[in-house]
Amino acid sequence: MGKIRPISHEDELSLVEHLDELRTRLIVLISAFVIVGGICFWQNHEILKIVNDPLPDGKVPWHGTDHAICHHEAAAQDASGQPLRAAGPGGAHAG
Repeated sequence: MGKIRPISHEDELSLVEHLDELRTRLIVLISAFVIVGGICFWQNHEILKIVNDPLPDGKVPWHGTDHAICHHEAAAQDASGQPLRAAGPGGAHAG
């Protein structure tokens, strides 16, 4: 396996040299993914705890200061701001 070396635009490499460079970079990339994946697998509970912690002061980034509407209710509104209702037997919205 060759070592990674800087290659300028003026360098002319053969096909074998290009493939060797590609193989070396893919091995480094896959090794990095395995290492990072192992760390994430090992610390998965801590990562989930960080991601699921509430935001400070209860701020919700997609609502600004309006805490009356939760994210799911806001997503279930039509263009005029009216809440969407479940579809009836005919498939049309009720109301």
